[in-house]
Amino acid sequence: MSFCSSFTIDPIRYQSSVACFGFGAFHVTGLYGPSIWVSDPYGLTRKVQSINPSWGVEGFDPFVPGGIASHHIVAGTLGILAGLFHLSVRPWF
Repeated sequence: MSFCSSFTIDPIRYQSSVACFGFGAFHVTGLYGPSIWVSDPYGLTRKVQSINPSWGVEGFDPFVPGGIASHHIVAGTLGILAGLFHLSVRPWF
C-alpha cells in the first residue's frame, strides 16, 4: 500500500471540507467575512451583499446566489462527516 493513500489524502480531504463549510457558512452569508459579489440579472449593477442560503428548489438555480451558500454548507458538512468517519475507522497502515 502506498504512503499517499491514507496518510495524506484523508486529512487533506477533511481540511478541504472544513474550508468548504466555512466558506459557505461564514464568508458567503456574511456572518464573518465580506459576503459575495452580486449583480442584477442583466449585469448592470453590482454590489457586495450578504446572502441567505436557499434550502428549497430555488437553490438549484445557478443564478440564485443563495444556492452558492447552501451548496457549500451541505457539501462541507457531508465532507466533514465522511472525513471524521475515515479518520476514525480506516487503518493508518
